[in-house]
Amino acid sequence: MKLSKFEQLAGVLLCDIAEKVGATESVNPALVREAILTGNTWAIEWEYGGLFPERRDDRVVSEVTDILDMWSFIEEASEHKFPGFDTNRESEHASVARFMVEKLKRFDRFDGRTGNGVLNLDWFRRMLPLFNEVRGDLANRQPIQLSKDEVEALIAERTHPDRR
Repeated sequence: MKLSKFEQLAGVLLCDIAEKVGATESVNPALVREAILTGNTWAIEWEYGGLFPERRDDRVVSEVTDILDMWSFIEEASEHKFPGFDTNRESEHASVARFMVEKLKRFDRFDGRTGNGVLNLDWFRRMLPLFNEVRGDLANRQPIQLSKDEVEALIAERTHPDRR
């Protein structure tokens, strides 16, 4: 969701008014205000998708969702932990992940671990195609989790192919 400067200002003012008059039943003004002020307006569509029939996720939100989903499966099947996104050089991904985890309470297992000082996005992007190959089959497994070999193959993607 892209908002003009005026729409951002109007949105924040409407949040103030809604809180003042106690109109908080259908929309959480604090969440909307924080989404606007932190540039995470995509979260408004996620939280209130029914209000936006043509809801579309942007590339970064979709990618972060895929990465957090993948790491959920990795953590369920192993001792490996999600290392987060570099908050300086992968800041958009880190911001989306933090908002998703802390404010929307999605992927809450990663609370406090969405950001760090190490570049990981290229690694995650190398992992995703491998994960997607087995993702569809996971629902047919008991338990629904990655095998040890699948986890190790994903983690091995940390080493760039040119350095193997």
